[in-house]
Amino acid sequence: ARRDGGTDENALMELTKKLLEIQTILKTVSDEDSGGKSSSGALKLPSIVVIGSQSSGKSSVLEAIVGQEFLPKGTNMVTRRPIELTLINTPDAVEEYGEFPQLGLDRIRDFSRIQRTLYDLNMSVPETECVSDKPIELRIYSPHVPDLRLVDLPGYIQVVNRKQPPVLKQKIRDLCETYLKQPNIILAVCAADVDLANSEALKASRRNDPLGMRTIGVITKVDTTEPDAAVHMLTQNDYPLHLGYIGVVCKPVQEKARITSHAVMLSEAQYFNKHPGFQQPGVQIGVGTLRRKLVRVLEESMRQNLSTLVDAVRSELEETRYQIKVQYNDERVSPESYMAESLD
Repeated sequence: ARRDGGTDENALMELTKKLLEIQTILKTVSDEDSGGKSSSGALKLPSIVVIGSQSSGKSSVLEAIVGQEFLPKGTNMVTRRPIELTLINTPDAVEEYGEFPQLGLDRIRDFSRIQRTLYDLNMSVPETECVSDKPIELRIYSPHVPDLRLVDLPGYIQVVNRKQPPVLKQKIRDLCETYLKQPNIILAVCAADVDLANSEALKASRRNDPLGMRTIGVITKVDTTEPDAAVHMLTQNDYPLHLGYIGVVCKPVQEKARITSHAVMLSEAQYFNKHPGFQQPGVQIGVGTLRRKLVRVLEESMRQNLSTLVDAVRSELEETRYQIKVQYNDERVSPESYMAESLD
C-alpha cells in the first residue's frame, strides 16, 4: 500500500509539473500574440497568493522558499505591482537562474540583477499612483526549488504618507482581492509581534475564504516573542484555519550565550531545537515544513480540479490552433504571396 501511495504521489507531482509547463508555454504564446498584454485564457491553475502587511516579513518568507535573495528592498513602498513567480524544479541541473519572459531576458544567473530588475519595474509605477495591476512575470529555474506558482502582492498599509494618494489603502485592498478568489491558495503572513486580531492578511482571508479551507497562516519573526507565546499563537483556535499555522524564522537569530555575554547566531533549526515547546505535537515550524505543505496543498488542489483542468488545457490548445490558422490563413505560402505580404 505504501508503494502504491508513493507511486500516486509521484504521479501527482509529475502531473503538477506538466500542467505548470503547459500553462507557461500557452501563456508565452498568448503574450507574444497579444503584444505582451495579459490574457484571460481558460487555463487558470491554482496559484499560492502571498499577502501580508508591510514589514510582516512577507519578502523574507518568499526568499526563504526560493533560497535566494532576489526581491526588491527599500524603505519606501517597493512592491507596487503583482509579481507572478513560477518556480521550476530542474533536478538534473547545477545552475540556478531567472527569466523575465515579458522583457525577453533569459538565463539571468546573477540574482542581484534579478533584484535590480524587479526594483526598476516596480519603481516605474509613479508614486502618485503607487500600485498597478499589471503583473511582472518571473520564472526561476533551480534544482533546489519545488514546482510552485506564487504571487507576491503589495503589502497592506495602515496610513498613507503625504506623497501617496489618499485612496492607496483601498487600491491595495482591491488589487489583492482580485487574486484571492478560488481556486487560489492564500498564504496569510502575520508577524509574531502583532496581535492576530489586527492582521490585515487574516481579515482579507476571512472575506474570501470564510471557512478557512484554502488559507495557510504563516507566523514570521517567531523569535521576537516568548517561545510559549509563539507556540500558543501557532496552536490557537480563535482564528481557525483548516490548513493551520506554520512558524518560521527566516533570518539568523541573535541570542546572548548563557556563560558569556557575547551574542551567538542561531539558525532557524537551532532556535526551534533550543526551545522544547516547539517540539509539541501539532506545532508546525520551519521553512522546510512550509515548502512541503505548499507542494502538498497545491497538488491536492490540482487533483480536486483535475477534470476541469484537463478540459481547460484542451480548450486552450484548440484556441491556440485556431489562432495559428487565423494568423496564417491555413494556406501554403508561395514566394509571390510572401513577397506581397512583406511589401504590405
